[in-house]
Amino acid sequence: MWDSQGGVPVQGDYPLHYDTAYSIELNAATFIPEWKKEIRIMLEEEAYFDEKGVNYLHGRQTEFHLIKSE
Repeated sequence: MWDSQGGVPVQGDYPLHYDTAYSIELNAATFIPEWKKEIRIMLEEEAYFDEKGVNYLHGRQTEFHLIKSE
């Protein structure tokens, strides 16, 4: 859970099983003084888990997609 990084007893202790897919939810936040607020960047990646390890379903994101301002 992105908003509960200290751990989630019981529900967060669920083991990974082979041949299953998972949504990996990542995020980072930082305070930007010029904007006077915290900005959070979230990323969700889907992955498949098997005996060989974890494989990203559509390949792992490796670059940012920047949107130019006017």
